Amino acid sequence: MPNIACPPVLAHCDRDVQYAKISTDSCQQYPYQDKWVNSEVQSARRKRRKAERDFKRLKTEESRKAYRTAYKDAEDVINTRRDSYFCGQLEQSLDNKKDTYKIVNNLMDRNTSRNIIPNSKPDEVLSEELKDYFQKKVEEIYCNLDSTTVTGSNMFSEFSKPWARDTWNDFEPLTYNDLDGVIRDINKKEYEDDPIPVKLLMQCLEEVKPIILFIVNDSLKTGIFPEALKSALVRPSIKDENGDTESYKNYRPKSNLPFLSKVIEKSVHRQLENYLQRQNLHAEFQSGYKSHHSCETATLAIYNDLLCITDSKSKIILLLLDLSAAFDTVNHSLLLQKLRNSYGLSGNVLKWFKSYLSDRSFTVSIGKHRSS
Repeated sequence: MPNIACPPVLAHCDRDVQYAKISTDSCQQYPYQDKWVNSEVQSARRKRRKAERDFKRLKTEESRKAYRTAYKDAEDVINTRRDSYFCGQLEQSLDNKKDTYKIVNNLMDRNTSRNIIPNSKPDEVLSEELKDYFQKKVEEIYCNLDSTTVTGSNMFSEFSKPWARDTWNDFEPLTYNDLDGVIRDINKKEYEDDPIPVKLLMQCLEEVKPIILFIVNDSLKTGIFPEALKSALVRPSIKDENGDTESYKNYRPKSNLPFLSKVIEKSVHRQLENYLQRQNLHAEFQSGYKSHHSCETATLAIYNDLLCITDSKSKIILLLLDLSAAFDTVNHSLLLQKLRNSYGLSGNVLKWFKSYLSDRSFTVSIGKHRSS
């Protein structure tokens, strides 16, 4: 647990300088301070403040030592109480990565809500230029690929082999209980163009649930993803706060989707995940986007391999790849081909994925301005 403590005021007291002035600036605010501060912490703080006032008034060696002792005692009490609180919070959030990261970000003083953008140009200009930059980045990656890499029959010949087992042709219609589970799991971040704000929608969910269920099941039944839900609202998110904030290369697109879009996506994701598990189609060592797996399981697998190879006194070569705009540059034709021939998707299911991937658009939003 990181030790987030007040700056050591006593560091200003130099033994070689007679009673140097002590800083009286307020100590930093601790994360979630109102939740872990108890009577013991408050008592220790009062004793520390009293000792500080006595030292400033008396300016004696004895008062200085008393202040130093009170300061150390208060820090010990604060650190112990704070560590106990956050250890308990982290234990409670072991199964919830989102809550875990939220706690860690607060402890590390990472304000993820800060909206850092270039400030050298008006917002309306930035929104257009950033949209052009995000689009051209993907286009340039495609242009730099060898045409045989994308369309060659040799490299992707395994995709052309027909699926030999039973195909997955139709989705299962959702029930009210299924819909409750989907809505419970999705991110409920507000989308500005939603006709009803998500918070208000949650308050009258029982009344509108039949409408939502009809829209979701109609999409699954027809294999068509609604055109009105294919537009994403993108806000630029800085990669490195210590880097050049004026360089567009230091920003990534962060998309927000309509509420109904997320409901339909999660409904399809649940059925697709169940299908992949039943057919045992997950890659053997896949950790990303797989239930009960994460970066942690991938790291542990690599660490275990390294230890085993080291024990056998063999040499190790570790090759790490970082693909630029990996998801944005997925070839949709090859993806659909693989879904059909390598995973057995067919009928309305494959039709739905083709509809979902086609004719999508995005708008960059900065402040009150949006790109065209």
